[in-house]
Amino acid sequence: MTTKTAFLSVMLCILFMTSCSIEGDNTVNPDIPGTYGTVTPTDEVLRSFDIKYPNAKNIEWAVKSNYYVADFTEGYSNIIAWFNQQGNWTLSKSSITSNELTADIKSAFSQSSYSGWEIKDRNILSRKDFSDMYIIEVVNGARDINIYYTKEGDLVKAVDAQTADTPLSVPAEVNNLLVNLFGNSEIIDIWSDSLGPKVGVIENNTYKVVALDSSYGWICTIWSIQEGVVPEVVMEGFKSSRYGGINVDDIKILENMEDLSYLFYFDDEGKHKIATLMESGNLKSVMSY
Repeated sequence: MTTKTAFLSVMLCILFMTSCSIEGDNTVNPDIPGTYGTVTPTDEVLRSFDIKYPNAKNIEWAVKSNYYVADFTEGYSNIIAWFNQQGNWTLSKSSITSNELTADIKSAFSQSSYSGWEIKDRNILSRKDFSDMYIIEVVNGARDINIYYTKEGDLVKAVDAQTADTPLSVPAEVNNLLVNLFGNSEIIDIWSDSLGPKVGVIENNTYKVVALDSSYGWICTIWSIQEGVVPEVVMEGFKSSRYGGINVDDIKILENMEDLSYLFYFDDEGKHKIATLMESGNLKSVMSY
């Protein structure tokens, strides 16, 4: 990879991480009732459902995107569960109480830009072969947003509440790549945007986003770190720059095939900016977003 290509790859990764945090696919929300109660699932689906949810009550079924979808209650929780045609469970979304949110999630939400919004609902999203995500639904006037967190309190995404949560699968090429990159990691989400495929993973309790090319080749990985673990030479490099006296909102590590960079996020002159520093502490670039 040439130096120019490597630089462009880094810029693409940064642009991805700083693109709009609200995203949606205009898919009808599968949680909205309307077609439930008109479907009789196959015997395979019913057997799997009874095994997984033996205490389910008030069950109604629908068919959505070739999946059988059950809307029901179990204990105090309202649950929506998806099963494929073969009767295999693929997804569930279960309502939870505030007490079931981890302390890390509560802390992250309280420090987020949504902390002043009204909390409408809380859920756990579980998918086959994926780690769970916690969802806090918030409203502010006409705006209705779902905020997705890892159990460690890392923000995964914030999307319009009408965006559908549907079953996902991980291509074999992506699975193999993740094993080579991280060894033992947990996949929490996978999606594509205008810049290509992305995978959210948990490695050693750290949430990382992996950016891929259209052939599922690795471009870069990016993750947040605390200021206290930033190497002294890098921290001094930022402090000695013209931005050193500005409050830093976030610090991330960006790793690609060429090198490893530290990204400092801050506000300056009415703009959101990112300063990229090398491991040597040299300031590489500053960009606005």
